[in-house]
Amino acid sequence: MTIIDANHAVFQFFRQQGDVLDLEENFADLVPTSIDAELEKQIVVASLAQFEKEGLVTRLPHKAAVWVLTRPLEQYNQKIDLSAATAGALANLVNQVCRVQNDRQRLVDVLAISDTDIQSLILIAHNALTQGEAEKG
Repeated sequence: MTIIDANHAVFQFFRQQGDVLDLEENFADLVPTSIDAELEKQIVVASLAQFEKEGLVTRLPHKAAVWVLTRPLEQYNQKIDLSAATAGALANLVNQVCRVQNDRQRLVDVLAISDTDIQSLILIAHNALTQGEAEKG
């Protein structure tokens, strides 16, 4: 398990299961197949320390291994920097799909990439994966 794996597991836990994470009670939810539980718990704690540094969670002082969301995840925003090449590629891909689907509402402004544009890209990727899986049978 890597820190990135743990970050994903913690994020998904808070999205799907609740506002409070008790490492002892919820470890199996985070790591369904454990090889070295003590090491993996330390990795999850390191992940939670990153979440705490970002202001997403607070470790409760009266409990050794309990973290609570600072605010609902829906209220958390990330700021990202995109290179011109990445912004151009994202806009080009989404706009090509929009033109094929005759959907002018979702056209992307390469100079103002938004959350909606990223959601459109996610939808395109999801549809491609779903189609690929359906073709495999």
